[in-house]
Amino acid sequence: MNLNLGCGNLAIPGALGVDFRQCGAADLILDLESFPWPFADERAEEMWALDIIEHLAPRAFWPFIEECHRS
Repeated sequence: MNLNLGCGNLAIPGALGVDFRQCGAADLILDLESFPWPFADERAEEMWALDIIEHLAPRAFWPFIEECHRS
C-alpha cells in the first residue's frame, strides 16, 4: 500500500489519497492528528506527506512521525 498523506488535490498514481476533508484526490477522509491511524502495522511501502507537516499542531508532530514509522 502507498499513502499520499494530506493529499489535497494532488493525486499520486497508485497511492491512497488521505486528507481531513473531501477534496479532489482524497480516497479516505481521516484526521491525521488522531492516533492510531486505521492501517495495519508495516503495511505501507511508500508514503508521501507533501506540504503537510508544517500544518500539524506541535503536539502532533512526533506522534505523526511514529505513525508513519509504524504504518
